[in-house]
Amino acid sequence: MMSLCTLPGVCSETYSEQNNLLKQRNFVMARFSKALRNFIKAEDGPTAVEYAVMLALIIVVCITAITALGTNANATFTSVSNTLSTTSS
Repeated sequence: MMSLCTLPGVCSETYSEQNNLLKQRNFVMARFSKALRNFIKAEDGPTAVEYAVMLALIIVVCITAITALGTNANATFTSVSNTLSTTSS
C-alpha cells in the first residue's frame, strides 16, 4: 500500500481512505469553481451595481434640490421677516 502522508507513522488512514478524502476534496473544489464561474458569468452582479449607482445619483440630486429649496425658503422667510419688522416699527 502506498501512503500519501509525508511523515511515516503519523497518518492512520489507509490508501483507500486517503483516496476517498482526495476525491471528496476534489469534488468540493470542482463545485466551488463551477459556482464561482457561474457567479462571474451571471449578469445579476453588474445589474445590482448599476442600480446602486443610479440610486446614489438620485440621492445626490434629491439632497441638492432640498438644499436649494431650503436656501430659497430661508431667504424668503428672512425677507418677509425684515419687511414685517420695518413696517411694524
